[in-house]
Amino acid sequence: MIHDTIDKLGTYTALNPRFARVIQFLATHDLAQLPLGHYDIDNDQVSVNIFQTSPKAYNQAQMETHRQMIDIHVPISGDEIQGYRPANTVTPQTYDPQSDSSLHPDTPTTYYTVRVGEMSIHFPGEGHSPAITTQGIKKAVFKVKA
Repeated sequence: MIHDTIDKLGTYTALNPRFARVIQFLATHDLAQLPLGHYDIDNDQVSVNIFQTSPKAYNQAQMETHRQMIDIHVPISGDEIQGYRPANTVTPQTYDPQSDSSLHPDTPTTYYTVRVGEMSIHFPGEGHSPAITTQGIKKAVFKVKA
């Protein structure tokens, strides 16, 4: 898991060169102006989902993991609290290959706030509980093939 400012994404391209496609997309698109929906960026390698969340309490946030894709969460309007749990401590659950996700009964071991201008990156297997917010927010989640 990485929590940093979005302008530092380039420092992480050594971890996955496809992050460069996310950087290009961010340089040519204003996330705040994009309509809600799914956008393919590089076939099945990189995409982004723009959506609006409803208010969600800590106890309503479901722990999830992915196997094939890396998530890059970017709040567009409002702060988002996220929960995190290291991969080696997440209880194994049934995997849905269609959504590339598993939902887990675990609770996060750490909580942190991701603000506008920041990002969080979650790698395969890492447990995360996104979109904890009292107001609801607009956000982008980039999906990058691991």
